[in-house]
This record gives sequence, C-alpha cells and structure tokens, in this order.
Amino acid sequence: MLAGTDTAASIVTGAVFGATPPAAIGTTFGGATNVGGKVSATLLNNTVQNNTGVGIYITEARDADPALATAEDVTEATVQGNKVTGNLSSVAATGTEPTAGGVYIAQSNITGSGPLTLATIGCEMPGVCTRVRMQTFFGNVIECNGRAQLSFAIPQRASNNAMGTAWDIGSDASLVGVTLADRCMAVAKPNTLAGYSPSVQSLGLAIPGSATNTTTGASLIHVAAYGVIWNTSTLAAGNDYSASLAPANQGNDDASMWGVCPGATAVTCPVALVP
Repeated sequence: MLAGTDTAASIVTGAVFGATPPAAIGTTFGGATNVGGKVSATLLNNTVQNNTGVGIYITEARDADPALATAEDVTEATVQGNKVTGNLSSVAATGTEPTAGGVYIAQSNITGSGPLTLATIGCEMPGVCTRVRMQTFFGNVIECNGRAQLSFAIPQRASNNAMGTAWDIGSDASLVGVTLADRCMAVAKPNTLAGYSPSVQSLGLAIPGSATNTTTGASLIHVAAYGVIWNTSTLAAGNDYSASLAPANQGNDDASMWGVCPGATAVTCPVALVP
C-alpha cells in the first residue's frame, strides 16, 4: 500500500509502500494487501531510484472478508515532482507482473468470474473493488525502469461505484492556456515517460492484459495524456504505449486524443545515481 511524505525533497531508498502483513490474500504482486484501511498520501519531490522492485506501487487494502467490504476506504494519492528511475532492475524471465517498474497502480482484489468489463476489473463482487484515486499527478520524471514506466491495472475509483473514471496523466491545465505549447511549458508541470525501448520489452505507458478486452484488443481502462513528454515526439502503438490504447480499429482510441510535447530527446539509460 502506498505511503508518502509531504516534506522537502529526499531520496527514497526503497519501493514506496506500507507495512506488509505475513500472508497475501487476493494480490497479484507486491505482498499482502488484506489488512489496512483508507490511506491518503503525498509524494512530493522525491527521488525513487535503483530498487529491485517497483519504484512506486499504489493499491488499496483488500478487506479480509470481501462480503463485508462496504466501507469506502479509497487510497488517495498525490504524486508530484518525483524522479523515478532505475527501478525493477530484476525482472523475472516469465510472467507479466508487475506491469511497470516505475509507477504501478495495481489491483488487490481478485477479478471475479463472468465477463470482463470496466465494472468488474479488480472486483470480487459488485461494489467490492480495488479503489484508488489520483488527486494530482504532475511533473514526474519516470524513466529507465524495468518493463513499463507507468501502468494502470484498474480504472480510477473514488467510491464503491465500480465503473470508475479515466486516469489523466496530462499537465496542469489550470495554470496555462489550452494549446499544446501551453500545456508543454515547464510551469504546467508535464510528466515525462522516457528511457524505454520495445527491444527490452519496455514501454512508456502500459495497460495489462487483465484490463484488456480479449476479443477486440482494446483497453477497458481509459487514460488521458494531453501535454506529456515521451521518449520521442512521434508515438507508435507497441513502441511507446500498449496497443490497446491505440486509435480505433486497433485499441480504444485514447491515443488519438493525446497531446505529445514536441522536441523530445531520447534518454540514455541508466541515469546516474543521485549523490
């Protein structure tokens, strides 16, 4: 479970998560998630670097008895101005979890039986779902991590409403104008996803197969990304992001509405250690 700090800039020496109980229940990666409650955390101006596991792993505690899970213990995260690099340095030769080594918003509840829909991803029964809300996600540099730099395994959920909403990794529109040039200015705090390559099975943004329509190949989770700095200024499905987010007829058409910041320079990995 995510835990954070609202203090001055610091170096975080390990993956950012809370206490881990001894026995895992209903988790796909990252340790036990069956004990806990509501968490609100701020990660501000940290460096999360060179961990063997995921840099920032965000989920919600799974209730030990899902049948009694009526409380809205949503994990609320503010993630801003962080440098996340060189994490998930050890990747298993088999398996697909974790999807991202940089920042991973993961499910803790097991997806129940029946058709896979937006309302069933990470839900064991109606209303018993993994719930995470990102209050702000601005100005983060996520680069040179194993597998994807950023991944969402569940839709954004602020309550027991299982449908949830889209994630937004775009820059801060409240501080600047509406054009792409405005949204790519430093004052707008654009996020950076860089230092990845399909040659080493690494993407900028990934949606796991557990959240993808197996018939159409389209992501059931939606992600807005207007004003984001990538490893390149010309994006391609399967190279920079999961094909499930690609324009219509290949994915869910999210990528057609993104605003890609121009002038990107590919990052050479690894990034030097922070002293």
